[in-house]
Amino acid sequence: MEPHPRRGYHAAMELTEPKGRITIDTMVDVIRRVEGMGFDAKLKAIDQLAASQPNALGCALVLPTFDVPMPVVDHVLHVVLVIAEAVKETLGGSVPLITLDMIERSAAKHGAMVRLLDGETKAEARRLTDIMTEAYPERNLFAYVTCYMKEQLGGPSPEHERAIFAVATVLDAFVQMLGPADADRERRANVQR
Repeated sequence: MEPHPRRGYHAAMELTEPKGRITIDTMVDVIRRVEGMGFDAKLKAIDQLAASQPNALGCALVLPTFDVPMPVVDHVLHVVLVIAEAVKETLGGSVPLITLDMIERSAAKHGAMVRLLDGETKAEARRLTDIMTEAYPERNLFAYVTCYMKEQLGGPSPEHERAIFAVATVLDAFVQMLGPADADRERRANVQR
């Protein structure tokens, strides 16, 4: 696999077998496309996302009201664009509307995981995080999101935690749209017969 030009993404993607519907090739193509966007193109993409997925985009746009600085919000918007584009490409160009209920369920799920890890030692929190990462249904997308956010945000702070919470919520909501990877493989096998 060709490494991504500016990220340690390829290191995170050393998998023995792909897991999920979003392929590594799709991820690399989408990442390059989003990173290659100029300001006007990115603004247009965000406007299109606002029209098609207002609830998902709202998770990012609300962050300044929680004292998250705009440079951090810019990174969140970048990741949300990558997530949305990767899912859209994987689904063939159209993504059903992510509802407010889906966003709330995703936020509750992520909040429960954070509470679980808060009471653990660093070693146990790392072990549990590794288990959750291994079990994540869209590992390619998850690896990019976590690597990007870690690189861009650096150390922990309340503002960074809010940004990561928003990204995790959006990621989970979009992943729900993909459904299980095994079902997709089975559908393709049936079509080919």
